[in-house]
Amino acid sequence: MSGNVESMQRVMRELAEAEKASTSQRTIERLARLIGFTYRRAYGFFYGTARTVTAEEWIAAQNAVMASRRARAARLRAELAALETITDNSNAENMDAWSSRPGMDGGSLLGRCGVVQDARRCP
Repeated sequence: MSGNVESMQRVMRELAEAEKASTSQRTIERLARLIGFTYRRAYGFFYGTARTVTAEEWIAAQNAVMASRRARAARLRAELAALETITDNSNAENMDAWSSRPGMDGGSLLGRCGVVQDARRCP
């Protein structure tokens, strides 16, 4: 099944967001290279001036989108792993110690989700 031009334009815009090029011309050049289109064909899809979308073009664009999404998911997993390494269990133990200490009114200094409350603003 081939998509329509508006759907292809949405696909191209999604891929363009992942590319983060400095100019629209560079973005279109990168998209053309990524999907395997000529510059003129990528330009037509990017700006919605193309008249038709072939099944091969649609499949190539969908494959590029899926690869882009997989790459982004891998980057996010790596970033999450790095953050988890930074905030290890010793940090969690420190938070538990702070939440058990009473404040001026005998209540906890930490409010919901471990956020320090301002004692002057507490009722």
